[in-house]
Amino acid sequence: MSSPTGPTFAGDGIVCAITVANTGNVSLTTVTFSDVLARNGGAIVTPAPVLAKTGGDTVNADILDVGEVWTYMATHALTQDDIDAGGFLNVLAASAVDPNGTEVDDLAGTGTGNNEDPAVVTLVQSPTIEAT
Repeated sequence: MSSPTGPTFAGDGIVCAITVANTGNVSLTTVTFSDVLARNGGAIVTPAPVLAKTGGDTVNADILDVGEVWTYMATHALTQDDIDAGGFLNVLAASAVDPNGTEVDDLAGTGTGNNEDPAVVTLVQSPTIEAT
């Protein structure tokens, strides 16, 4: 998720792009995500944006093959509560299952491995008032 560059309004959309890569040496199945989008101040956004696969699954359908990178997109329509909070923290966890049935997982964010910081999205607030 990236921060908009100017003031935002209720109904504006923000887009989240996610990639998941198989950097190991075995194929993975059952790729799932847990996505928590929280407003500044801690209120959880419900429903969470829904991720849709947009590419990368080119070898074996629904199997994250070695070296393969899948891409996903989600759009969130901003509400007035979102704008009043001034932004979000986004924590996304991806998991998959190896051939032995063991789950592997990783957090998505701004770090590496499982030492990730949440992605921060700042919404520009533009308070004005006009009296006539």
